[in-house]
Amino acid sequence: MIPFLARIPIRVGIAHKRKLFMTHAVERPLDSEKMYFGRYMAKVMRLAMGLHLDSETVTHLHVASATVRDRMDVEEQMPAAGGGMRIAVAPFTSTPMKNWPLAYYQEFFDALREHYHPQFFILGSVADAKKTVRDRSGCF
Repeated sequence: MIPFLARIPIRVGIAHKRKLFMTHAVERPLDSEKMYFGRYMAKVMRLAMGLHLDSETVTHLHVASATVRDRMDVEEQMPAAGGGMRIAVAPFTSTPMKNWPLAYYQEFFDALREHYHPQFFILGSVADAKKTVRDRSGCF
């Protein structure tokens, strides 16, 4: 409703519940529950407007440089053993189709571990902890 009230001229989305507020509404793709969210959103854009995006374009993230305060907060919340590299990962979302398969995280962690030897911090809720599996290093 906010984009509608803000008079944003092109509003793309799923017709369910929001059709009235969209300029380009489409029905939810039948295979949406099995898709990675970036691919799902790219498909919605293609169906709604004929716009062809790859999942990399849809999920590109721009990150600002860390401030001194940011660095202090990280050190306080995630102290690194030996001052090494730290990587925090939040593998689960409230929408299962946004989640990356655990096997992909395993491959990602293994590659990072081989090159950088980081310390990993897995972020999430108590319920998320039940979804994880332990690898041979006990990381994930």
